[in-house]
Amino acid sequence: MLEDQIKALKSTGMQMSANLKAITSKASEAIVKLELRNFSLEKELSNALEQCSAEAALAQQKLDQAAQKIKEHQSMASKLKKQCNRAAKVTANAVKRAKEQVKRELSTKHLLEKGVYTEKTRSLIHILVQAGCSQAHVGHVIRSVLEAAGMAVKGNVSRRTVARVIVEGYIAAQVQLGHEMANVKSERFSCNFLICTVLIPHI
Repeated sequence: MLEDQIKALKSTGMQMSANLKAITSKASEAIVKLELRNFSLEKELSNALEQCSAEAALAQQKLDQAAQKIKEHQSMASKLKKQCNRAAKVTANAVKRAKEQVKRELSTKHLLEKGVYTEKTRSLIHILVQAGCSQAHVGHVIRSVLEAAGMAVKGNVSRRTVARVIVEGYIAAQVQLGHEMANVKSERFSCNFLICTVLIPHI
């Protein structure tokens, strides 16, 4: 009886030992598989981390470049704004100076041009003299009238200038009169010649 029990225990022990070996073998295989899987996962995770790091670095580089470009554009915009402001100010000053120059020119009466009295000045001298103004006071009258009108006067009209203008005007009038008389004589001669040569023979 005892021997049978011993045999049964030995048989059971051997079976349990075989089962344990089988379980241990399967556990070892499972552990190896897990270790391999873990290694693969670690490698994939490492690659993914490296890729993410590279992409993050590239994105940061692009952000830095974009920030630099924005800074450059802002600087350029600021410079252009300053240039536009300066240009507008220069243009405004130029326009102002031009207006002042035109105003000065329009409010200034030049009695002479290139050292010669203008026709308007000569005509004004003749009008004043014909109105009975003394030759000695013609220049003063012209200056007083123009200054009263708010105009600056460039040039001066002396008594000798008035006398010379009157003489020159008289000579010019005589020349014009002689020219007109010559034209009248020429017309009369042409008329007489026409009468004598064309009309009289037919009477």
